[in-house]
Amino acid sequence: MAFKKNPGEFKYSFRGINRVVEERGNQFIRFAQIAWKGEDEECEPNEIKYDLRKYTTDSDGNERMLKGVSFLSEEGPHELTHILVEEGFGNTEKIIDTLKTRDDFKSAVESSYGVHVDSDDGTFDLRDIIK
Repeated sequence: MAFKKNPGEFKYSFRGINRVVEERGNQFIRFAQIAWKGEDEECEPNEIKYDLRKYTTDSDGNERMLKGVSFLSEEGPHELTHILVEEGFGNTEKIIDTLKTRDDFKSAVESSYGVHVDSDDGTFDLRDIIK
């Protein structure tokens, strides 16, 4: 198989999540959903990949994509999240504050602690459960 010496510029576009994880100077790391097609091109949902990648910006503010990884499946970012939390990354209070806004938080607490949370207004005190 022969490879082109200069395949030219490749196309990509952001299609959903687009968050900066860390930045320093003219470099930053972005977690995003990317389609490896131009912004004006249609794409199927399975063509949109979760991507973690380093970028640089030049003096005019133009971004340049550098090395990174596109996850193989939707399960990849979930597993990475579990690994990071298990390894002690993340501020526990901030993680809990984020988790408590999820629709499945109450049922997950009940399942994890084997306790049924019963309240008239749908709220509960987690301290009562994790004693």
